[in-house]
Amino acid sequence: MTAESVALAAEAQVDAMVESLKKTKKYRFLCDEALRRFAMRAAERYRKPADALKAAQRKLHQAFGAYLDEKTVEKATEALALVSDGAEGEPLRVACRAALAAHPSTAERLPYLDDFYQTVFAKTGRPHTILDLACGLNPFSWPWMGLPKDCRYLAADADTRLMALIDRLFARAGIHGEAACRDILAAPLPGGVDVALVMKTLPLLDRQEDGAGEALLSRIDARWVVVTFPTRSLGGRQKGMREHYAAVWSPLFRRLGYRPEALEFESELVFILKKE
Repeated sequence: MTAESVALAAEAQVDAMVESLKKTKKYRFLCDEALRRFAMRAAERYRKPADALKAAQRKLHQAFGAYLDEKTVEKATEALALVSDGAEGEPLRVACRAALAAHPSTAERLPYLDDFYQTVFAKTGRPHTILDLACGLNPFSWPWMGLPKDCRYLAADADTRLMALIDRLFARAGIHGEAACRDILAAPLPGGVDVALVMKTLPLLDRQEDGAGEALLSRIDARWVVVTFPTRSLGGRQKGMREHYAAVWSPLFRRLGYRPEALEFESELVFILKKE
């Protein structure tokens, strides 16, 4: 076989794997970019298509298994139904709080949400553009951010269902936002933003690919980057995570040319990053 025919065969195998993954109940909601990346990595390691497909499914489960919960989407959808066109103030807060409560990752921030963004933006200044990467349900935190509606909110996540929800939230609440289904490890990122949010995401990226978190940080074009880490597991256990993440990531931030400032909240370690 020629090199060209080998390449075409490999591409056809990846295409077939992507189509198979899109037919699964769990992963059919992921954007094609993400499915293709996992399929390509698996195909590079396994010659047999069946083995490669199983490997891709294993990696997808490790990366997204705890976040592709249908009940989470259902609860957030029910909460969004409470948001009427032009909603603001307390009615918007009530609905958004219900949506944030739908997943442990955002629910555990609720006890200190009133202070969280006020503290963060006191360090960065009030942004006119926000890039929220692997955002999940976090854009529902908008009522607590204290930002004008002309602030441009760019949300990105690999889950098409969540992006559809966030898009509807922006439209109903009159937020100047865009929700894009994007594999943040493969797709180009919007540049020139004031603040980029990378919330509880870097360890998950490293679980997908070694060094993926660092690679993402090196591609972000923002005046400030806000990175957070959970300090307890989704099950609520504290296992020295705060100390571990500080020891591992602080030197990496400095190596990338950032000056990190740490903030501590009840269940979250926050780093405010500014280029030296």
